[in-house]
Amino acid sequence: MAIEKKPAVAGTLSKAERDADLVMGTNNSSIVSKRSVEMSYYPKPHFFRYFVRKPQRRSPLINRGYWLRMHAMAETVRRFMREPSDRPKFVLNLGCGFDPLPFMLLSTESSLCRHTTFVDIDYEKLMINKKTALRQTNEITQFLEDVEFLPDQDTLQMRSRQYLAIGCDLKSLNKLEHVLRTEVLPPHASVLFLAEVSLTYMDVKSANAVVNWASKLSEDCIGHHSGLGRQTRLTSTDLCTNSKDGSGPQYPFPPRDVSARMCHTATGLSNGKCLIVGGRTSPAKGFDDCWLREGKQWRQTQSLPTSRFRHNAVKVILDSECVLVYGGKASDGTVLGDWLIWNSNGDGWAKVETSEASPKPRFGASMINVDNTSGLVFGGIGQDGTILEDFWTWKLNQRSDGSLVLDFTDQARYLREASPLVKFVHRFGATVNVTSWGVVIVGGIIPDQIIPLDKEIMLLDSTEMLKSLNGRSSWSSTILSTIGLGGGFRGPRPLLTGHVSYAINPHQVLILGGGAVCFSFGTHWTEGTWVLKRADSAIENEWTLVSESMQAKQLITQPESSTPLRGVSEAVQEIVSIPRVRIEHAAQFQQILADGKPVIIEGSDIGPCTDLWTKEYLANAVGRDREVVVHEAKSANMSFQAKNFAYTAKSFGTFLDEVYAGGRLYLRSISAEQPTKLPASLAADFPNLNDFHLPESLAIVTENAHSSPLRISGPVTLWLHYDVMANVLCQIRGEKRLILFPPQDVQHLSVPAGASSSTINIFQSCDDGSITSIPQTSPQEALLTQGDILFIPPLWLHTASPTGQVSVAVNVFFRNLSKGYAAGRDVYGNRDLQAYEKARADLQKIERSFDELPTDMARFYLSRLAQELKEMAEK
Repeated sequence: MAIEKKPAVAGTLSKAERDADLVMGTNNSSIVSKRSVEMSYYPKPHFFRYFVRKPQRRSPLINRGYWLRMHAMAETVRRFMREPSDRPKFVLNLGCGFDPLPFMLLSTESSLCRHTTFVDIDYEKLMINKKTALRQTNEITQFLEDVEFLPDQDTLQMRSRQYLAIGCDLKSLNKLEHVLRTEVLPPHASVLFLAEVSLTYMDVKSANAVVNWASKLSEDCIGHHSGLGRQTRLTSTDLCTNSKDGSGPQYPFPPRDVSARMCHTATGLSNGKCLIVGGRTSPAKGFDDCWLREGKQWRQTQSLPTSRFRHNAVKVILDSECVLVYGGKASDGTVLGDWLIWNSNGDGWAKVETSEASPKPRFGASMINVDNTSGLVFGGIGQDGTILEDFWTWKLNQRSDGSLVLDFTDQARYLREASPLVKFVHRFGATVNVTSWGVVIVGGIIPDQIIPLDKEIMLLDSTEMLKSLNGRSSWSSTILSTIGLGGGFRGPRPLLTGHVSYAINPHQVLILGGGAVCFSFGTHWTEGTWVLKRADSAIENEWTLVSESMQAKQLITQPESSTPLRGVSEAVQEIVSIPRVRIEHAAQFQQILADGKPVIIEGSDIGPCTDLWTKEYLANAVGRDREVVVHEAKSANMSFQAKNFAYTAKSFGTFLDEVYAGGRLYLRSISAEQPTKLPASLAADFPNLNDFHLPESLAIVTENAHSSPLRISGPVTLWLHYDVMANVLCQIRGEKRLILFPPQDVQHLSVPAGASSSTINIFQSCDDGSITSIPQTSPQEALLTQGDILFIPPLWLHTASPTGQVSVAVNVFFRNLSKGYAAGRDVYGNRDLQAYEKARADLQKIERSFDELPTDMARFYLSRLAQELKEMAEK
């Protein structure tokens, strides 16, 4: 009997093989980027061209980054080859990819390479492909002597007098060392290891093993590792002090619910007040929130009209203290040029009118206030991406009617005529401070060149500057001078980009932080503190960093309470009112969804229900004998955790009689047909209540609806909880008060793991309307009246209380995500997302993996893992 011959099929790749293919795939993108650099900047002969079939011209930013990376690698090799040595030199490129650096150096700098052998090492599959390409390229092999192409199954793939190619996974160190010892390296040699990005793609254990192995391979070994560093925004705060005991002023740090950010401003006001404005996470996600420190408490204050980052903010004094904000960049990339003012008297933000001649939009500019209502603004980057080379004075004037106007004068021409140093003033990312010496300009970058070392810090004469503010148009040649560290300074220098500076008194400027990323070789940070002072000053730099944990200990106070609850205090807390809007088109609601913040939609048509749904109408439409299950509360504040209520079956007529008589009852309707399997549907469960509909502008809610329960409540408050799905709460009859908290507040609201309800009673008293004050939270309030629609975004914690009347409402939950919801049945629409449920199961597995360890050791490592998770959450 003949056996049927089956077609050959490819074998299934192992996980290690799949991972290797993914890493090798990064070479394809990298080599195209390097070819782009070669085409734009490198003289011929070109070598990348032989490895890139379809060249692409990368963006200028990518070109500049790769040029710097390629230059750094090549220059490192040149310096190694120039070092005097009586031993042969070997350059081992770990994870070389298709990089042709050896051929470039051998072709143009053969005399420098005469004592050096280049060894390329990468995955076997990749090196076979590289060998094949070289075999077919005489333009490269002509620079190699005694070339020999070896069989594919050999570890050593190619050999010549000054170039060798090895195919070997860097995780197979024994195999790699064997071929190096037996076929490449002599007993005594000087070795330079290069690992441009290869170690970045390895797990930490394997990467450490490579570094450890390389350090022992030669007696004269230089290690050089370069790769991409991790980027993150921080929520933490650093405090520096010059007091002897290592403590400082007793002002609290910003709470953790101030989202991690960068490129924001922090403006100091009198009596320890401070205003944080805007900032961003990624360049596409700016912030509009603002936070005010008063006394020992931070609270969220009025938000900006538009999110922004890399803006300027200075204190000005009118009838009260104000903060003047200019420019910045919006999340969509728009460069902003508007002027806003925040008033500490509670008026919030207002736009400031400007004179006809005014500065162009910009971000990262330098701005300073010199006499409470006037100052300077210069530099920054404009809409075209170049540093602006103007120089403006500004003056804030208040008209008789109280309105404000800014008058500007462009002083650039006069400054250019006065001093040749003006070209070092126009900067991006500099900091400015007023001192007794004048206006100090620190760091940043300038157009077309690197700032010379002796011009990193400039001084603008205050006397001359004030004369210009008072109307004089010309300046003397002494208007600008240079100060700071000159080129002759040989000690460590601060990297004055991304730094902050502050005039701690008229005679000292404290400089902190700063750094830069060398694309893509990692990050350099300026460490410690730097103080700018007169050269003849005897003052020492005694500024030190105070840890946040120490500061926290000084600020902790335990509120007195018979039943203490962590994080709850009796202090008065500001509650921000949720804005009211009118919408007419679906696009407007789409924008509300995109913004992800609650709003009250007023003036929309939700049907005649607002007039018809009286007690009598509801009884007739639903039926007095219809049985419903209601919450019957023992107190005015229901708690899901304490279960201080009972689920009671009543006829609908009896329920209405009792609730309208003041009974502590609450109805949240469930499916009439299959309450344990189907979500509530107003249309299906109460077909005669067809007087309600959502407006056409909320069509996306209707199209993606999950459930629509009917809610009728008496004088009881619902517990604080969050819903995973977005929803709209439509107030039909009566009034209702809701308190909402943004998702980032969940860590302060005592929501147990795996639960969606808090244990905190937010409404302290239904009589006076006060709420529990919870530090580090940002409560928002919604007062709903007949016909209002409250949009509640996903995960916003909320609780509700009627204001005296019976409240009748319809809640419509809808899916605003295309995927990610929990699999299986979700009757109430409040099951946590699938990723969270899976992660919680994984956490239990992680915990069990420590069962065999002593308790203290298990607690140690679990605490470390918890810290890692916290850092991930705060990125």
